[in-house]
Amino acid sequence: MGQLISIAQNQTLLGVHPESVRRWIRAGKLKAAKAGRHLLISRADLKTFWKNMGGG
Repeated sequence: MGQLISIAQNQTLLGVHPESVRRWIRAGKLKAAKAGRHLLISRADLKTFWKNMGGG
């Protein structure tokens, strides 16, 4: 899955609220792996998702 980042790190990278990231995961728009109580997202998946959403 490549380098994994947390929802908190996503907030820093994308500048969006963590709940937005959680909604995208729940809606199946963004893949995430569960590690204990944390959700981790592949940096590559995040980059592809953000590009498809029209982000930088």
